Amino acid sequence: MNAGEHGFKSQIYDQLSRIGKAVAHPGRLELLDLLSQGERSVEALSQQSLLGHKNTSAQLKELRTARLVRSRRKGKHIYYRLADDSVLAFIHLLRRQAEKQYPELDSLIRSRLPENQDLLPTHRQKDMVAKAATGKVVLIDVRPEEEYRAGHLPHALSIPIKRLTEKIADLPRGKEMVVYCRGPYCVWAADAVQLLLERSFSAYRMEMGVGEWQLMGEALEISEDSDE
Repeated sequence: MNAGEHGFKSQIYDQLSRIGKAVAHPGRLELLDLLSQGERSVEALSQQSLLGHKNTSAQLKELRTARLVRSRRKGKHIYYRLADDSVLAFIHLLRRQAEKQYPELDSLIRSRLPENQDLLPTHRQKDMVAKAATGKVVLIDVRPEEEYRAGHLPHALSIPIKRLTEKIADLPRGKEMVVYCRGPYCVWAADAVQLLLERSFSAYRMEMGVGEWQLMGEALEISEDSDE
């Protein structure tokens, strides 16, 4: 390879490395994960990530420079969203690769999740969503209400984890409860299932979240008042 050819390839790799640099920060990965749930304001992202407003803005700027996210202004607020569905797929592939390369990641996840819970098998998850349409199961979304409004699995009932204790008496007995939150690393679903099991419900945790549902080529239901 001559110098000219190598210089050309180096320019290509330099462009590819921009993606790597953009995601080489745990805070930015968390922001991308939050944005996979739907559009968010800087203030909401700051509160949910605990990064602080100034730091959140700085990390979002890096992601925007790498063209992984887009922004819009509404009044005094700036809202961010993933640039397109390919970014969602990229986040998913990055997670799967990390799970494959680092067994300690699986150990870390298992250490936080109760051992007495049944994880709904992947091949049954789509079937459970279909059953929710018929009322045979109750599909519960325990994410914050604004995330539910931005997009949720079809026929899901919104009961944020913080309100589950007060709402549990309203849930029908004799039906299976299937709970999901932000995806496989979200512990809210596990906490919700634990509470339901303690109240003698038949409950299962769904590893899939809205991002995984979209990657299956399925559409989300979006509430009319999806803005914060």
